[in-house]
Amino acid sequence: MINSFLRKLLLPLLLCLLIIFFRHGGLLQQYELRLIDYFFQWKPSEIIDDRIVMVGITEADIEKLQVNRLSDLYLYNLIGKIESGNPVAVGLDIFRDHPVPPSYQELQKLQKQGKEIFSNSSEPPGHKEFLSLFKKYSNLFGIGIFQGEPNDPDFALITPPEISKHQITGGGTPIDDDYVKRRSYLWDTVKDGGIYNLAFALSEKYLQFKGFEWKPYQEKIWANHKTILKKLGFKEKFFGEPGLVYYNQGKEIIFRYFSSWDGPYAGTSDGGFQIINNWRKANFEFHSISEVMEGKVPASIFHDRVVLIGSYAPSLKDMLPTPINVELRRMHGIEIFAQTISQILSAVLDDRPLVRPWSEPWISVWILSFGLSIYFAIVNLKRRHWWLGIALILSLTIILLIWSYISFLRGVWISTVPSILTLWILGISALIYKYENGRKKDYLKIKTSLSKQQIYKELAIFSRQNTTSLVGALQYLYNYSDLTRKAEAQLLNQYQDINDSALRIRLTIQLNAITVPLVKHKEKIDQICLFLTRILPEAKNLLPLNNELVDTKIVQAVTYFHNTLEIISNVLMSDYGIAVNQVVVVRVSGLLYLSNDSCSYLTLTVFRILNDIIFYFYEMEVIEFSIIIYGSQKDDVYEIIIESLQQYQAKDLVIVLCGEESKKWGAEIMYDERKWKITFPNYESIKI
Repeated sequence: MINSFLRKLLLPLLLCLLIIFFRHGGLLQQYELRLIDYFFQWKPSEIIDDRIVMVGITEADIEKLQVNRLSDLYLYNLIGKIESGNPVAVGLDIFRDHPVPPSYQELQKLQKQGKEIFSNSSEPPGHKEFLSLFKKYSNLFGIGIFQGEPNDPDFALITPPEISKHQITGGGTPIDDDYVKRRSYLWDTVKDGGIYNLAFALSEKYLQFKGFEWKPYQEKIWANHKTILKKLGFKEKFFGEPGLVYYNQGKEIIFRYFSSWDGPYAGTSDGGFQIINNWRKANFEFHSISEVMEGKVPASIFHDRVVLIGSYAPSLKDMLPTPINVELRRMHGIEIFAQTISQILSAVLDDRPLVRPWSEPWISVWILSFGLSIYFAIVNLKRRHWWLGIALILSLTIILLIWSYISFLRGVWISTVPSILTLWILGISALIYKYENGRKKDYLKIKTSLSKQQIYKELAIFSRQNTTSLVGALQYLYNYSDLTRKAEAQLLNQYQDINDSALRIRLTIQLNAITVPLVKHKEKIDQICLFLTRILPEAKNLLPLNNELVDTKIVQAVTYFHNTLEIISNVLMSDYGIAVNQVVVVRVSGLLYLSNDSCSYLTLTVFRILNDIIFYFYEMEVIEFSIIIYGSQKDDVYEIIIESLQQYQAKDLVIVLCGEESKKWGAEIMYDERKWKITFPNYESIKI
């Protein structure tokens, strides 16, 4: 039995392991990420995060200024206007790895103002002033790229401006293989340690302004877990990722490190401190640099807010595709930073969920347990209920999608694609296995049935030949019994005429000595006849029941069955020691009309069925069991049901024998789960 279970377990186990292998190989990554992209696009719109405002260079600004790169002088004036509004933090998403001189228009203005344009200084006008802003405003942050991608001009190393290291931030960004931006750095790893990303630096400044400080966080699985995991050879982050945590009114807001074990990101680089973006489906407040410089935007609008300055013109190519893009529209760099800032602030201040994907080893455990459960649930369905397997697969697919979407809205990223793939592969495999297994069983059943029918035919020929000779011998015994009864009747008549009491006593003793053994002999002959019916298909000719049980015109059902059971009980009692009247209950109604020949077949059938049921429980050593026989008249058809109330399985040979015999007297016999159903025409009512 164990070996059989292990063989059944092998196929689904291999399929589950294959799916896990595909997942770890990154073959499902694209599909799972695309599904999450759809979830972001389907999520409800959110309110604008009014803590953030963007100031961008638009195409209209480039056209107006006739430059595509702002000078240090222009930035000095722009930042000065913004800082006059007392913002909490200002992030400059414009690279300044070298000084940028004023434009031609700016030079003309300086000349008109009488300022010395070309002095002995090696730096262009405005550069010193621009750098002085960082000394004046500690809430102003510059940007550089410290993690360059080889041979990739879009992600080349860019040196930050010469400012305080506390105001230098990183502008690196992790990109997925399909070139879609789904993750962000909180800080980058560099040779000298780590450097804050611009979004995190601005967020931290705002949270400090609100009175919040972050602390390092290490998720612990159990006491001394580092030592134990090291001894076992496991990496600590396989079981628990470190990160940072903020506290708000006793709540822990945990930012965990992104890991290459998370969700679909098997094998993805997890350097630095990365988080998965929970994109806000909303626009942010935006103003162009021209509007700010021309005074159309009052400085007070920046009060107590985070300000991002950067490109908002497609021609400057500071754009990346994100999950919430519609119709291939890409998101500008300052929008991406605004999204990350909003995610951090909203998580700490507004209880907005962070994205927490399922991770290993729990994903593999889920795939194994879910896949095996689905497989065995479908395999164990009844064969005729195959459609339930298909309905289960379809309904669970819908449930998984709905569950995944609801969990996604709450910040939990379920491994949906591997789950659905597991469901369909294991479910279809189970249906195919069940179909093939059923087909083989049907083939064996047909083959066995044909073999048994052949045996039945050969047995019928053999029994026909032997019953012919047995009938003569048994008929002789029955005839002898009849003659003895007739002689007994004559003796009784003569007995009445004898007056001599002594002679009457002697005759009575002699008469009893003859008739009593004959009665016992007849009972033995009846038992022999019923015994032969179990092994000889044509043995109905041996039954002595025709004259005793059947009135050729009317037979009452109750009387017929009680008389039949009384004769059958003698045989079953001698074979099994079981009293039939203690286990069989007869509940029949109506008048039963049968020919003598049909009555013999019915008696033989009832005996075979009862013998099969009682032998089953006798062999299984079941002490208590019950059999109910109930029948009723339905129009011109009489229906008899013989049902075992306990679990019972009929022998195939008995089913074949009863089925073959039923055809000879126009009956139909069906067996299904402990129940025999015998349907035959009521011959007398048909004649009427």
